[in-house]
Amino acid sequence: MEIFQTTSFENTSQDELDLDFFKKIATAYHLPAPKKAHRHPCSSKFRPLKLQFESSLDRDIFLHGFHRIRSTDKSLLEISSKPRARRDLTQPELDTLRASRKYVYEQNKIAKESKFIMSDITYKLNSKPRPFV
Repeated sequence: MEIFQTTSFENTSQDELDLDFFKKIATAYHLPAPKKAHRHPCSSKFRPLKLQFESSLDRDIFLHGFHRIRSTDKSLLEISSKPRARRDLTQPELDTLRASRKYVYEQNKIAKESKFIMSDITYKLNSKPRPFV
C-alpha cells in the first residue's frame, strides 16, 4: 500500500516515525496495524510511503478504514498535502487503471455529465450523475 505525504528528506529515522504514526491511527480506529514502513528516497516533495501488512486482508481492511477517516481525523488533516492511499498495483493492473480513467474521462466529456465513476481500477455507472465540466 502506498501513502503519499510530505516529509523531510534528511530525517534518517523517518521510517520509524511513519510506522509509529500509522500504528497510532490503526489503534485509534481499530484497524490492522502495519508491520513495516518504507519511504522512497527521492527528491520529490511528495515521497511515497509504503506500508507492509501481515496479509492482503489486513491491508484491504486498513485501506477501507483509512478512506473512511482521512477527511475527519485531526492528525491526517494536519498534514500539509492531502494524504491519499492505494494498494500496490501490478503492471497489468496499472494498465487497466489508466485505460479505465481514460475511458471514464472521455465518456463523461461526451455525455457532459459524470455518467461513469471509478471503482478501484475499473469503472461503473454513476447512479447520480452530475454535470461534467
